Amino acid sequence: MGPKPNRQRKHIYIRLAGCLTAILMLSGCIYYPERWVSEEHLARSRYYLEKGDFQRSLKESNAAYRLYPQSLGDEALYLIGLVWAHPANSEQNYGKSKEAFSTLLRKYPLSPLKPQAEAWVLVIREIQDSRSLLQQVESENNQIKNELKKQRAGSRHQQQLYNQRIAASEQQIKDLEQHIEKLKRNLDQLKQIDLKIEEKKRKAGP
Repeated sequence: MGPKPNRQRKHIYIRLAGCLTAILMLSGCIYYPERWVSEEHLARSRYYLEKGDFQRSLKESNAAYRLYPQSLGDEALYLIGLVWAHPANSEQNYGKSKEAFSTLLRKYPLSPLKPQAEAWVLVIREIQDSRSLLQQVESENNQIKNELKKQRAGSRHQQQLYNQRIAASEQQIKDLEQHIEKLKRNLDQLKQIDLKIEEKKRKAGP
């Protein structure tokens, strides 16, 4: 009488294990192909980015993000950010680039790409702030020049003051332009580092 219940329990456990295995296999059939296709999109995005085909790179990254955002979304957003910030991209848009990197940081706080994304956001923000300040200084400089034209009939001392203000603002414009160029070089260095990291990843394999 004793062994029968034990055998029945064993049969129940075996059936449960079989059901769980079947469920896992079925879920795998649905789950993994999406990831594989997304990885193919990301691989093509990297390829097109290196070749300078930014529109195709962006298209592939967006496809990967829509198809499999769970664990590949951070990589897709990172590539999107790189495309928009690339100095060779004729449609370069720092606003869209910063938005992609910021979304990565917000949605994927544990992503291994977080440090690079944070660096990109900081540099892009500084470029945008410098450009905004440059526009303000240029506007003020134009106002000073217009005032000077109106005051040419005025005293010599007044003209000297205007000339000093113009010289100071032009020097500030020059400094800001040099600062922006330096920031752009930093962006290019970040891009080269990212490409080297991606190349090492591909050589290392899965």
